[in-house]
Amino acid sequence: GSLEDAIAWSLSSGMLTNPQSARENVPPRLVHHEEADGKESWSWRTDVSKATSCLSHCFEGLSELFVALPLPKLLVVGAVDRMDATLEAAHMQGRFRLDVVPHPGHYIHEDRPEEVAEAIAKFLL
Repeated sequence: GSLEDAIAWSLSSGMLTNPQSARENVPPRLVHHEEADGKESWSWRTDVSKATSCLSHCFEGLSELFVALPLPKLLVVGAVDRMDATLEAAHMQGRFRLDVVPHPGHYIHEDRPEEVAEAIAKFLL
């Protein structure tokens, strides 16, 4: 497919919601191919669909590790409904600061960079 197809897909699929972010962040995730006939195409560097069976294991115990860190912590999320019981309990105990930047996808830092930066700046000051 074309680069523009990949950018359009990233927006229509909900992977990203900010067109400028998509134009900046999709190309590095792709590999450019030039065919012998002069045509060009693009493909994703990683076929994430082949790793989906492993992905759930990647996050096991992550909340417990985060909460156990003996330092000030900030968690920036797109919605609180994604927090598990460990994070909810630790937040109620004041063990970390929570900042919600409303966002439906996984790439909050790419789609809403100003708000994420503001949350981090407020946390550090």
